[in-house]
Amino acid sequence: MNKVLYAICVLLVVACAAKHKENVLLALVDNRAHADTTLVFQGITIGAPYDSAKVEAMMSAMPMTLVYNNQKYAFKRFSAEATRSGVCTDKYEVVGVATDYLSDFDFFGLVRLYMESYGEPSYFTLGTKHLTTIGTYHIGTLDEVSQKPFQAQDAINMIMEDHDDSHEFLFVWEWKNQSIYLRHTRKLSIASFTTITYWNTGADARKAEEAKKKSEEAAKKAEEQKFLDDTKASQQI
Repeated sequence: MNKVLYAICVLLVVACAAKHKENVLLALVDNRAHADTTLVFQGITIGAPYDSAKVEAMMSAMPMTLVYNNQKYAFKRFSAEATRSGVCTDKYEVVGVATDYLSDFDFFGLVRLYMESYGEPSYFTLGTKHLTTIGTYHIGTLDEVSQKPFQAQDAINMIMEDHDDSHEFLFVWEWKNQSIYLRHTRKLSIASFTTITYWNTGADARKAEEAKKKSEEAAKKAEEQKFLDDTKASQQI
């Protein structure tokens, strides 16, 4: 009997520990999503007035090298955009760098470099190089199978177990107004492709876009159902 009670107590402790960790991760992500920030990348302040001379100087100074655990990451291309949704804002809306080749394991190091500065990411997305989303996994939410909170290491494990060369992987750190994207595509033409981009949009813009899309889908579904109902009501057989 004592052994049974002990086993139950152990299970309760494990469940509580998992729940506590979930709350900590969810709180981290939620607090960040409700906080404004000002991101700076290579001396460029995201959302600041666009300076074409500075952008040209950055392009001329490439490649740019980052270092993590004595591993060098050389990025060959730099880009900066001053448009959002096709409208020029005269501000830095998207700033980033890209490299033509990075292995999965090197990409993991890049993810950990950013985790050292910003903590766990907000979410992870698995997709294809044709920008089709297969699944989005929010950090801190309970996994239905393991009943443990999803975290960056789980995403890394998924990548290690995934052998589809057409897949791409995205880690996002998201604040209320700005975001950081780390994207890794295994094959684009004949080479893999890895980018780091800083965006002048964040959780507010993403949630607004998702709500708009959901509303449009609901309206379309209602319209289709109305057509079916009207057709059924008027049919003569």
